[in-house]
Amino acid sequence: MPTLTYAEIVSRLFAKTDVMGAWNGLVAAGGCSDAYRAISENLPQTALVSSAVTGRRGAAVALSTTATDPLGGSLSYQWRKAGVNINGATTAVYSVGSLQTGNEGSYDCLVTNATGTVATARGTISLLAGPDFDGNSSPDILWTQASTGRRLIWTMNGTARLNAQGVELGTVTTDWQIEGTADFDSNGSPDLVWTQRSTGRRLLWTMNGAARLNAQGVELGTITTDWQMSAFADFDGNGTPDILWTQRSTGRRMIWRMNGTTKMNVPGVELGTVAVDWQINGAGDFDGNGSPDILFTQASTGRRLLWLMSGTTRLNSQGAELGIVPVDWAVSGIGDFDRNGSPDILWTQASTGKRVIWTMARLARLNSTGVTLGTIGTDWGSVIAEVLAEARTHGGRRGASVSWGAGWGAVTPVSAIPDVDLVEALAANLARVLRPPAPPSFH
Repeated sequence: MPTLTYAEIVSRLFAKTDVMGAWNGLVAAGGCSDAYRAISENLPQTALVSSAVTGRRGAAVALSTTATDPLGGSLSYQWRKAGVNINGATTAVYSVGSLQTGNEGSYDCLVTNATGTVATARGTISLLAGPDFDGNSSPDILWTQASTGRRLIWTMNGTARLNAQGVELGTVTTDWQIEGTADFDSNGSPDLVWTQRSTGRRLLWTMNGAARLNAQGVELGTITTDWQMSAFADFDGNGTPDILWTQRSTGRRMIWRMNGTTKMNVPGVELGTVAVDWQINGAGDFDGNGSPDILFTQASTGRRLLWLMSGTTRLNSQGAELGIVPVDWAVSGIGDFDRNGSPDILWTQASTGKRVIWTMARLARLNSTGVTLGTIGTDWGSVIAEVLAEARTHGGRRGASVSWGAGWGAVTPVSAIPDVDLVEALAANLARVLRPPAPPSFH
């Protein structure tokens, strides 16, 4: 029998003194399985309380671990981000008081007792993808009625609609188009970015939830309507969303780096010129590296492609393929509806008004059929769908019968639909499983 106890042997193993002698003595007494068990059974036992935490900008979020010491002693903690120790993060809970882009990433915690140290499973902290007007950490859907200019919010809880009527934002003349949403004033509520089609004037409505903060809005300037705002995301990581532009006539792509509502650089960060057949659908951090990626659609083929980004730099020359989806299906929004830390994709079928969500785990689609939201009259468009329709007609007035390019067919808006009919349409379709043609496997 060895003269050292198991605890003494394990302590010496971790201290790396007399390792072989201690190990050989233990093996001689009970075999390798006893040696392994002596180590593993006396290490801290850990579990993450949540593996994925998502919040909107400015929110307080936290990751925590539960741990027990089989030896009955005390435990120490050290949180890491991407394998690097975080100064001062030495308790069982790692808290972020005000969530910003720089907080996104992968975390784990080293837990130590007298026997040794183990690392917990990895958890992620992510900014909520998509506009969260009601503050429940689920992205909401912003609609425009093309024939009237009426603007309406569906508040959501995951993929479930919270209210039957929606939250009214009022009716704004159809010469004004909502280009997108982002929290420019950093108050935790998404703001609305508008373009006046006839003049190219750009205006920001700063918001507090679904309430407008200022009557006049914040002017962003007047830019020729050949330039379209294509996406809003924090590419430079300064905590403020930036503006991604497309020049329709040439395919030139450029980022305005922003500090709040102020442009930081002139003339902007060039991303290059991409054929005008490729349209930007939006941006979201699909690969989980803390930088928003750019989702493209090739209008002529329905090919869907992600530019994976690190800041304002493209990571791969080919892009990440999401497959080919018939061009009758348009990307209508990007948001983390299932709150798993990965942005999901909201689709609209142009010919029918069907709406479906692809839930995603990074670059992989989670379900083959999608989550059905119902069928809504084609007179109602979500923000991205409205922008894309404008892009395809190169300024053609929304609300008229227009051509969406090769393969898209004609879209003829229907008459205004009362809220009660929208609700009935939604209810009638919740039980149906929408099966858009599946894309090919990822490369």
